[in-house]
Amino acid sequence: MKIFWYCCALLWAFPLYAAESYKNLYQQARDAELAGQTAQALSFYQQAIAESRQVSPKDAAAILYAQASLLKEQHQFANAKQAFEESLQLREQYLGKDHGSVAISLNGLASIYMTVADYKQAEELYKRALSITEKQPDNQRNLAIAINNLAELHRTTGHFTEAEPLFKKALELDKTSFGTEHPRVAIRFNNLAELYRQMGDYSKAIQLLEMALEIEKKAEKETSPENIGIRYNNLGQVYRTIGDFDKAEQYYQQALQIFEKNAGKNSHLYAIGLNNMGWIHQALGQSKEAEQHFKKALSIQEKLYGKEHPDIAINLNNLALLLTTQKQFKEALPLYQRALEIFEKKLGKEHPQVAAVLHNQAKLFRAQGNCKKAEELLQEALLIVQTAMQPEFLWAIQDNLSQTLACQGQMEAAILTGKQAVNTLQSLRVNLAQLNKELQQLFLNDKSMVYKGVESLLLEQGRNAEAQQIETMLKEEEYFDYVRRDFNDNENKYRIVKASFNNFEKPFIEKSTQIFSQLSAIGEKLKNLRLISENTEQKNQLRREMLTQKKPLENLFQEIKTTAEDQSVQKILNKNNDQQLVELAKEFQTLKQRTNLTPVENERKNHLRELINQARKEFNACIGEYKSKELFEEYNLDTLQSLQNTLQTMGHGSVLIHYLILPDKLRIILTTPTVQICREANVSEKNLEKQVELFRKFFDNSPDIRRIKMVTQNLQKEAKMLYDWLFQPIANDLKQAEAKTLMLSLDGKLRYLPIAALFDGEKYLAERFSFAMYNEAARDKLKDQPKGDWKLAGLGVTKQLRNFNALPAVEKELHSIIKENSTEQDGILPGIIKLDEQFNQQSLMSALDQGFPVLHIASHFVFQPQTDQDAYLLLGNSDILTLAQIRNEYNFNSLDLLTLSACQTAIGNIGKGREVEGFGALAQKQGAKSVIATLWSVDDQSTGLFMKHFYQIKTQSKLTKGQALQQTQQAFIQAANQNYPKDFAHPYYWGAFILMGNWL
Repeated sequence: MKIFWYCCALLWAFPLYAAESYKNLYQQARDAELAGQTAQALSFYQQAIAESRQVSPKDAAAILYAQASLLKEQHQFANAKQAFEESLQLREQYLGKDHGSVAISLNGLASIYMTVADYKQAEELYKRALSITEKQPDNQRNLAIAINNLAELHRTTGHFTEAEPLFKKALELDKTSFGTEHPRVAIRFNNLAELYRQMGDYSKAIQLLEMALEIEKKAEKETSPENIGIRYNNLGQVYRTIGDFDKAEQYYQQALQIFEKNAGKNSHLYAIGLNNMGWIHQALGQSKEAEQHFKKALSIQEKLYGKEHPDIAINLNNLALLLTTQKQFKEALPLYQRALEIFEKKLGKEHPQVAAVLHNQAKLFRAQGNCKKAEELLQEALLIVQTAMQPEFLWAIQDNLSQTLACQGQMEAAILTGKQAVNTLQSLRVNLAQLNKELQQLFLNDKSMVYKGVESLLLEQGRNAEAQQIETMLKEEEYFDYVRRDFNDNENKYRIVKASFNNFEKPFIEKSTQIFSQLSAIGEKLKNLRLISENTEQKNQLRREMLTQKKPLENLFQEIKTTAEDQSVQKILNKNNDQQLVELAKEFQTLKQRTNLTPVENERKNHLRELINQARKEFNACIGEYKSKELFEEYNLDTLQSLQNTLQTMGHGSVLIHYLILPDKLRIILTTPTVQICREANVSEKNLEKQVELFRKFFDNSPDIRRIKMVTQNLQKEAKMLYDWLFQPIANDLKQAEAKTLMLSLDGKLRYLPIAALFDGEKYLAERFSFAMYNEAARDKLKDQPKGDWKLAGLGVTKQLRNFNALPAVEKELHSIIKENSTEQDGILPGIIKLDEQFNQQSLMSALDQGFPVLHIASHFVFQPQTDQDAYLLLGNSDILTLAQIRNEYNFNSLDLLTLSACQTAIGNIGKGREVEGFGALAQKQGAKSVIATLWSVDDQSTGLFMKHFYQIKTQSKLTKGQALQQTQQAFIQAANQNYPKDFAHPYYWGAFILMGNWL
């Protein structure tokens, strides 16, 4: 959607040496205009012009200019054009063609051509005006306007490279002339901000618009209300582009109210406001309201501009897209065609707006099943945006093309194009780094389906490692956005990681790069030609050159399709074999390690090798490509090979499970020591999240002991549904792998699930498996063996502090775990205890400095999903220790285990789930091998017993941390046999505890 641009009118003071009669008429016209009496003002202007023509043609020219400006405000563009032309003619005749007043009339006339979208005529006039103004002495103020006008034309026509230096020059001139707090400077900020928005530099755009708004609010009497409305509108545009629809709607609404009150309901500003509100309603699924706004805006614009204006085309395009989403294809298609004709006529066939309509039109044909036609339109759109170098349009067209190729069954081409879309978005995300994390995440959420779409295509083709890389782009960004770092932190490398291309894709990427490089060069020549020549034939020749690249592009996609078909081989694994893939891989590993095989066994081994290699063919090619590009280690992309080796080394039946939530299904990637498998569950994202939230409600409060049996049965019913989605699809694979320890990489709201409390119809999963949460921060510590003899530092709070309840059971909990000296009867591990006032920053730092392998903290931890300043640990002296302080000041390298047996130490309120991994990942980044935390506010008394049991069984039975946690949960499930209260068998008391990272 094009933003309305505001061209500051040139100041003109009427010379008071005219004859008394027309001078009085002019003054009456001015008074009437200021009073809002437009008809009277125009009448007085006309009389003053008639009387002054013979007496003083120079004064007549000035009055004509004033009349033309008012006519333009009233959208009487033909009459305004005539008045500007006559003013120009008189000034050239009586003042000379190089007079400063001539430049003023040229700018006025050019503004009419800009309004009616005759950009060629406007450019000629603006250039003439600039040439004259540059020769005038003391001309800084008028020169800034002349430069700004030409810059605005370049921006409107999509020539950003030319526009940016001109906007900056105009800004500096006005700062010098007016100071930094003048409304004229605010206008310059606004224009430059709109340019940056279209270029994809959203942080700069927001900063400039907020500065402009602040200036104009302070200088409210010196600026028009419409200007403030335009600032709100443009801020709405930026936030809408980022994906923050709530904030965009607020700004749009403020702008619309201002436009309605000041410009009126028949103004172009009001129409633009309606159109933007329509877009927001559409984005929020309010189709009826969106259609009403679009149609009303279209009606206003057609009355103002006739039938052929770019703003009308924008409205038509938006309305057609809405109808497309409603499957009203017959009504939408002619609107697209009309919008396309307007854009091509007014802006040229190579303008990005033309590509935008082709992109939307392709959506219509794809929805109708005509994917071939959609592909043709998108290839044409791709030519245009590559020539114009428009990343903001480019990613959307690449994504649309990827989906279109997929609907034709051309998976190789679809994946390649989808990866290009992801890489384009990755480039745009670099520009977001200066914005706050919420806006960065909103942008990512708004575009996440592009990433997940490519990931889904890769998974369907068995290219799991490449899919993992795309998923890492999303998950790593979540972590690095949550746990804030300085902008230059080396960890921000994940902001610019790009999807890699395998050996099959690499030749096609090189060819497409060559084609697009030629298109970019043509685009540069077209831009330069606009600035130095009016030779139409040269321009047409360049356009012909652009179109000659269409055939190579078509041939490229056809070559991808043909090559993919030629290289495809008959799948050896059928569905039954696939279900036995773990067994086959294990058999292959066994045979591979043996020597002196019989001929039959050797033949079997070779056959199995063929099966396994076929199943992993594309993955191995991808890994080889990563290695050749030196991305293998830098971005931890050795997912399968290194993790399989790690799982083999760790033993204990360890496997890794990744979950990926898609709109219509749940993807499950299982990595065992021998093979990697992709499964899926037929559950939508909406239903899955709804079930997670429903299940979590069972843990809002402790269960009613009087109804414990019925409550438990209800919980197990809901837990079984989640089990069927999350584990039933891989149940047979887990059995074949003899899995005992499950490392889980969870997606979205799955992170809130107490996985151990899921129920398979007979038992809780805690009775079958031990669990550890996995994230990228844990990778390098997974195989680290724990220290031989644990010593424990216990820190806790018992008193009521700040707004937190007392924790009276904490003292008993710590003394039941820790022996401060050998004479104590209670306690399991040697160590120290610091309670209440003794628990402060100094004692915490001292415990870390002394190298205790285990740090056990029993206190309140507030972990809200905002920033690392909002999350904090309550110390015993009533101080708080923020996550930011922990990140900056504390080193956990000595820790085998950090245990947080407090209230809700893993999460705050239910959100998107990122914060669940946030602290665990941070603690591991700071050196801790593993973390135990809780998913909800745990019971004070039961937690003490749980922790005592955990440390006791871990120490006495020489178990892994994962096994010790599992057996402690099992002990609670069998509470009666352990002399625990019977209600402790309910998952509320044992399901909250999660182990993150190293479980050895």
